[in-house]
Amino acid sequence: MIDVLYYMYYLFYSKKITVNFPHLNTLGTLCYIFMFWEVSIVEFVSTFFFLYHVPVGIHNMILLLGNVLIIWIYGIKKRGKYVVKKKKPLIRGSFRLSAIFAILLFIMSFVIPIIMIEVTKDMKEYVEPMYRVLFGK
Repeated sequence: MIDVLYYMYYLFYSKKITVNFPHLNTLGTLCYIFMFWEVSIVEFVSTFFFLYHVPVGIHNMILLLGNVLIIWIYGIKKRGKYVVKKKKPLIRGSFRLSAIFAILLFIMSFVIPIIMIEVTKDMKEYVEPMYRVLFGK
């Protein structure tokens, strides 16, 4: 699925906007999108299972590792160029379905953190009694 996103964002930057470095812009967009998802998932899991809010420094380390991983795979290992030139992945062979998926994921990347802030804020009061019963703290 990440290959599909890479391909769709690459086509967007190379055909619609026509920037000088579409691979670099595509890598930046993927890192930016996954930044929101990483933070949201880590915060949700840590709050739900451990009643713990992760400090900003740990979030930054997780983001750095995730971004380095994406840049290493798609930039340094040249998987991005392979995806664009040879693979050209689409969801079920449909360009329209792939484009809708890429647009929806981009939009959801901005909505999910806002939802997660509200969910984790209220989650503590509901999860804490259950946490005490299970772990006796």
